[in-house]
Amino acid sequence: MASFASLMVFTLMTLVHLILQWRWICKFIVSCWAKRTVQKIEVHDGIKTIYGVGTLIAILGVLGLSLAVAEIQAVSPPISTP
Repeated sequence: MASFASLMVFTLMTLVHLILQWRWICKFIVSCWAKRTVQKIEVHDGIKTIYGVGTLIAILGVLGLSLAVAEIQAVSPPISTP
C-alpha cells in the first residue's frame, strides 16, 4: 500500500510540475522546431492550451494503463499453512 501511495504522490507531483512549466515547454518545442525549419513560428495561446490538455490526457492514459497492467499482473504470494 505504501508503494502505491508513493507512486500516486510522485505522479501527482510530476503532473503539477508539467502544468506549472507548460509555457516553458511550449517555448522550447517551438524554438527547436523553428531552428529546424529556419522560419519563425507563432503558436496561439488557445492552441497551446489544447496541446497541454492533450499531453496531460496522454500522460494520464499511459500512467493509468501502466497501473492497470501492474494490478492485473500482481500475484499475491502463496500462504503456507503449518
